[in-house]
Amino acid sequence: MGPSRPRPVVFDAGAFIAFEKNEVQPLDLEEAMATGILCGDRNVNDVVDASVVLLARRCGACIVTSDPDDLRRIDPNVVLVPC
Repeated sequence: MGPSRPRPVVFDAGAFIAFEKNEVQPLDLEEAMATGILCGDRNVNDVVDASVVLLARRCGACIVTSDPDDLRRIDPNVVLVPC
């Protein structure tokens, strides 16, 4: 077996801003719809948190966050690293 690859990491807004400033890519229509559906299914209104969860799911990433309780409400199985 070769060396293991590092696990991708997704930063939520608070952690990301603290880490670095970078250009934000706009959501495409499919991602925006998935975000809205997830918010409706989980009865939450934070589209940013929902988008972070969807990205982490898609990439198989953990999320470094200062907001673990809100993210856990959206997806209790998402891997969180509180900061």
